[in-house]
Amino acid sequence: MDVDMVTKSEHFQIPKEPRFGCEVDEEEIQALIESQENRNTKKNTRWSYNIFESWRRERNAQCQGPELLIPEIETMDAVQLNFYLGRFIRRVRRKDGKEYPAKTLYYISCGILRYLRDREIHDKNFLDAADPRFAGFRKILDSKKKDALSRGVGGKRKQADPILPEDEAVIWEKGIFGMNNAETLQYTVFFYCCKLFGLRGHDEHHSLECNQFLLGEDNRGKFIDFTGRSTKTFKGGLSHKELHNKQIRHYCQPGISITRNIQRFCKENQGKLFMKKCLAGEQCRYYNVIHVHVVGKSCKDIYTTIHTCALISNHTHTDQFNHSHAWKQQ
Repeated sequence: MDVDMVTKSEHFQIPKEPRFGCEVDEEEIQALIESQENRNTKKNTRWSYNIFESWRRERNAQCQGPELLIPEIETMDAVQLNFYLGRFIRRVRRKDGKEYPAKTLYYISCGILRYLRDREIHDKNFLDAADPRFAGFRKILDSKKKDALSRGVGGKRKQADPILPEDEAVIWEKGIFGMNNAETLQYTVFFYCCKLFGLRGHDEHHSLECNQFLLGEDNRGKFIDFTGRSTKTFKGGLSHKELHNKQIRHYCQPGISITRNIQRFCKENQGKLFMKKCLAGEQCRYYNVIHVHVVGKSCKDIYTTIHTCALISNHTHTDQFNHSHAWKQQ
């Protein structure tokens, strides 16, 4: 009997460090959710709401009586939301008085919908084609988009200029790429991470870690394996359960020694965050993590030496990534 009691006591003994940790509170849960929200999405949500709110206040200032005032969007019922959103989309303009392009009208609508969802209003999806309560608004939005496109409003797309193979060769000839110093090495790794692994967003470069790269060799030759993480278009949430993070292998061919560049860069960064400020001098030394917006200037810093009028962004590398699956090594 005593043996049974001892066994039970040991079996139900509470461990010093609980397996599931301490109880979570609402603040911790909210912090987790907000940490995974895209900054640009949050910015666009606020921008869309501010446009609607500016229209609402302007209309209310013109009202002749309190019964005609437009209520705040959070307090609207389905009938009011359908009515006022339709009037808003019909008259919305930019600050300079010009009309918004067709796509922007839709993006504004999406931003307003996100604003409502952020405030736990989930029963008024006015963009859902299966919800007849907002059929009037969707007809106005659809007609407004078609009308804007037919009149050529915002028909010209702003697109980054591509980097050509000749331009890439010139960059090497000018000594902008290489391992002569910390800056040239950093530019080289930045460029080929764009070209070979499809990195484009500032955050993707800023959050890179050296353990995402694996250098190896098999019967086909030397290679670099790259393992991606969350990106602007892949967060790994419920909506992306059928998608996978990037798993890219590039084999080397005679030519430019990119494997040595990446290996040297990771060594000098001591396995920590990938992009760091360059120390002056000829040695490849780095210190401190640079700001995410500074990373975004790398493209312009590289290309201004060969292009003075080109429109340059991280999307400049996108076309190259689509058809570039091998690089050269000396």
